[in-house]
Amino acid sequence: DAVVVPLMVVDVALGDMPLDLSFARVARIVRIVRAFRVVRTLSHFQHLRILWNTIAGSLVSFIYSMAIMFIFMFMLALFLTQSLQDFLLDQSADLDQRMELNRLFGDGIKSLWTVFELTFSGCWPTYARPIIEGVSWLYAPVFAFYVAAVVFAMSRVVAALFLKETLQQASADAEMMVKDRGLEAQRMERNLLALFHSADGDGNGSVSESEFCKILAHDKVKLWLGKLGIDGGDPISLYQQLAGGHDELACEAFVYGIKRLKGEARAQDLIPVVNDCKRILKICEQMQNSCGSL
Repeated sequence: DAVVVPLMVVDVALGDMPLDLSFARVARIVRIVRAFRVVRTLSHFQHLRILWNTIAGSLVSFIYSMAIMFIFMFMLALFLTQSLQDFLLDQSADLDQRMELNRLFGDGIKSLWTVFELTFSGCWPTYARPIIEGVSWLYAPVFAFYVAAVVFAMSRVVAALFLKETLQQASADAEMMVKDRGLEAQRMERNLLALFHSADGDGNGSVSESEFCKILAHDKVKLWLGKLGIDGGDPISLYQQLAGGHDELACEAFVYGIKRLKGEARAQDLIPVVNDCKRILKICEQMQNSCGSL
């Protein structure tokens, strides 16, 4: 920018003067460099970043895939070039057809380019039918095998490979994972707040046991809690777990409790339970020893 901006200012200021500044206008090409600044903003475009990482990560796979397909294309091109030479030199054959086949398969380079076109353009019948109908039907099994093995099967395997690379890049993108988890947490919290306010019929900022049981009587609420991994079939027991012995269930306690109960039991939740069980067992052993000494 320190170079481009002054050059633009000079160009605009002196553009109307009768001076030969054509040499200075060449400096405008420097402004093209500014276009590369878009690379710095790729981090702000999630899907574009995934696409960019996929292209970069699948470069090696692309090279190997194209190398394998090039071997098959080269084999078919070499076969067609050699096998069609007798027909091209046959004076009794149709001249227009010979000229057309010579244009497509006259030498190795022409034949390889033609095979490349019929492989990736999808118009292989345009190239195969004149040979099968005009030269010999024995070329039909050759084209049938090539179309089935390379054009159909191998092309789809390569496409599946690139799809796999795309999914891996999307799943390995740590920034996107953090963002998705944050959006999911915000969406769940909004739904929990909406559920709490629906249950709070009197609007006092807390939910009683009767209000809680009333809102959980709806099947949609039970189904939504079931998707979170929470059993809403026993609303009284669930209310006691969330309220923690209090008469009323506050909004903060409701949201926090649902988040803690969401999903399966985690290790950080089970370890305190195991430690408490060990302490209880130790206390029971001490009580047993004390009772035995009496």
